[in-house]
Amino acid sequence: MKDAISVFPNPAAGEINILARKEMTISVVNQLGVVISRFQTAPETIRRYDVHHLSPGVYFIVAVIEGLTIRRKLVDRSVAHRKYFASTDLSFLRQTFVKFAGPKVFGFVPGLSHTFN
Repeated sequence: MKDAISVFPNPAAGEINILARKEMTISVVNQLGVVISRFQTAPETIRRYDVHHLSPGVYFIVAVIEGLTIRRKLVDRSVAHRKYFASTDLSFLRQTFVKFAGPKVFGFVPGLSHTFN
């Protein structure tokens, strides 16, 4: 029953495809449990769902099939980009900020280098 639903691409890039192998009710749910959208699918169909209207974040695709609930995690594409930038070296951004704002704006910030060239 685990393979009854597939969601792709994930992270999402504007539109997702939901492959339903059985008849089911599908809900798009945010992290707070609020149902954003709900719809029915027929067996062996691919349903396209536009995610442009969703705010960046993590959502769940929840399918109910014959009383069984299956949940798939969906990541909005912009969240994946934020994680990438958060993991990169921030020295360039720090230098750029100091160049335009001046070093006195920083004050003391734990974890940041306080040597400005």
